Amino acid sequence: MELKNPSNFFHNQEESESLVLETGDSLREELSKVENLSDQLSKLQQEIYQKVVEQDSVLIFKQQVSELSNIVSNLIENEIPKYKKQVAGNEIRLSSQVTNFKEDIDQKIENFYQKINEFNDVFAVLMLSAIIT
Repeated sequence: MELKNPSNFFHNQEESESLVLETGDSLREELSKVENLSDQLSKLQQEIYQKVVEQDSVLIFKQQVSELSNIVSNLIENEIPKYKKQVAGNEIRLSSQVTNFKEDIDQKIENFYQKINEFNDVFAVLMLSAIIT
């Protein structure tokens, strides 16, 4: 079997060279298209990765909100009722202390008025005795 030279397939040298040039140009075009597709694929992969990261962030946020919701529910259902009686008791004691304090202040004011009235009476008597004498 005899190996054929590429120029044997064409009638002349110019035809051979033009085919090689056309083939080279078409290969460059195809390589350019492949590079373009490769760039587009890379961009698409980055976008997909960003979407996955965003979805992971959303999932993490949802989990955190769920945990927070559970904590709040536990507080409302279990912890707050434990302290409700204590708060109510403190409220009653505070109210009682305020009432006692008010009564004490009222008594002191009343005693102060009595002392002023006694002083006025003594002062009036002294003034009368000074006028009479």
